[in-house]
Amino acid sequence: MPWSGCCGVLLILFACPPVVNLLLLTSCPPGCCCLQPGSLVLCESLGLRSLPDSVPLSTSGLSVARNHLCNVDHLLRPFSGLQELSLSQNHLARFPHGLPPSLQTLQLQENRITYITSGALQHLGNLTRLDLEDNRIRAIQPAALWGLIRLQVLLLKGNQLTSLPAKLPPSLTYLDISANCISALNLLSMSSLINLQIFKINSNCLRSVPESAFDGLPRLRSVDLAICPLILKPNQRNKPELTNLPSRLDKTLDKSLVKTGSNSCCPTGSSSFCPTGSSSCSADIPDGLAEAGLGRRTVNISENADHEDISRALQEEYPKMRGLGGWLLKKAAGGSGKRKMTSLPQGTQGYTGKILKTSSNSGKGLYHEARLEG
Repeated sequence: MPWSGCCGVLLILFACPPVVNLLLLTSCPPGCCCLQPGSLVLCESLGLRSLPDSVPLSTSGLSVARNHLCNVDHLLRPFSGLQELSLSQNHLARFPHGLPPSLQTLQLQENRITYITSGALQHLGNLTRLDLEDNRIRAIQPAALWGLIRLQVLLLKGNQLTSLPAKLPPSLTYLDISANCISALNLLSMSSLINLQIFKINSNCLRSVPESAFDGLPRLRSVDLAICPLILKPNQRNKPELTNLPSRLDKTLDKSLVKTGSNSCCPTGSSSFCPTGSSSCSADIPDGLAEAGLGRRTVNISENADHEDISRALQEEYPKMRGLGGWLLKKAAGGSGKRKMTSLPQGTQGYTGKILKTSSNSGKGLYHEARLEG
């Protein structure tokens, strides 16, 4: 949702009569930016610990992203016309209760949500897009999402799920459940996805895909099954491959849209992302990255890429890197719980695709990003 900038606000105020100017100014909470006052209100990166006062009840779009909100239960229910809401990059430990039924887009990425209960979304039947990326979700109760009869886009990337949620709504056209801890596809969970067109389940722990996995998905046109193709563990031999792919992937889908790769990102044990006893997809990720909401990602980089290309690709995958300043790539070596981090050497112009290819044995290495402290 393109919420950025406040261009044009001063021009609008300048062109209005004095009485209207006063109304526009008083209708926008202090420190916030109001584009189309009373319609779109942006209160981002203000260090807020509670919702701002004086947000007009007629607001249709509200962003309080990048603040320190811990609880907004029932505080937004009076906004009966609110259609778009961003609560991303806050400190919410659970799915907010008492949200207005009018919501169509809800952004909750990069919070601390661990569970989705069956009653949390029961009044949100108008949602078309739900973003829960980069939380700590370990479980979604059966049928918790079933009542979202208009939901088309569901983003669950970068959580701790060990299986597909049960009873997903048939209205879904786009499902991203990549970078979780899923080791097998539940055919019953997939059977309802009759309108699904794009399915991303890369960077999980799949070892095989049942032959009939996609038989009940007549509109499916893109599947991403790539499993850690560029971030494999160093010094690992006999890497297990993703096998037993359904023949339908070759027969009915555009082959250029079917991505597969090596499946070596699933060592045994527990980690900060995968609960103990599950297939651990992220055992080598430092706790600091887990707390920062970053974690393991797969980034495709051309051999001809320069430092700027690599930086841009990383920022797209890790939005928190924007404005970070300098950064380094590091490699981990050692085992038995003692990992030694060494910086990856750079060229005269920084990192290049050729450097990464050579140092990672053609993409078969795991890198960690580290901020340069100035």
